[in-house]
This record gives sequence, structure tokens and C-alpha cells, in this order.
Amino acid sequence: MERLHSWSGRRYVALAAVVAALFVANTFAVPGAARAAEPPGCGWTAPNLDDGGGQTLAAVPLQSGPHSTCNPVGSVKAGTKVWYNCDYINDVGDSWTYVRVANSQNYGWIWDERLNNGGSIYSCW
Repeated sequence: MERLHSWSGRRYVALAAVVAALFVANTFAVPGAARAAEPPGCGWTAPNLDDGGGQTLAAVPLQSGPHSTCNPVGSVKAGTKVWYNCDYINDVGDSWTYVRVANSQNYGWIWDERLNNGGSIYSCW
């Protein structure tokens, strides 16, 4: 009698290895998906998703990222007009807006508590 399916043990092992490799590749080796879930750090710039703006309530630094531990890249005086790009809530729950200082090409992050209207309403994510 002839067998319709002549699969040997080695073929099953080879098939299982291929299925396992595809599973691992699709689960763990998707670089874009892995990076998208990571929070931004210092040096991160954000897309312009907002056409609004506000003013600073005090003299404040422009931070290089949405956290007080990030290095400042500049500073602005109290009452300075800034244009909003978007907002990000960091790992400790503080809300930061990525801004461009009016009449300049200076960008940076400002803690929303330092902006007269609470910062951008558009999330960077």
C-alpha cells in the first residue's frame, strides 16, 4: 500500500523549525514597531501637529527633551510668544509641549505648567 503523505521525522522537525523562526522574526524583530513604543528621550524633536500657541508665564529654559533632566538648548523670557507643535506626557506624568519661539527658528520643550494656556492639546503620539 502506498502512503499518501510520506513525511519523515526529519521533515517534521524542519517544518517546526521554520514555523518557530517565522514566529520569532515576526514577534521580536520588527524594528519600527519596537521603536514606536519607546518614549522619547532627550534630543527628541516632535512633529508640528498644532497651529496654536501661547506665552510663557516666567523665564523658562527650552529643554532638549520632555523631562527636567534633559539639557537646556536655550531659554526664553516671561511673556514670550511660542508656537506649539504637540504635547507629550513623560514617564513621571508631567506634560510638556514642543514649541518654536515666535519670530525665530529656536525649538525646545517647555513644561506645560509654564505656559499660559496649558500647552498643546495635540498629542505627539
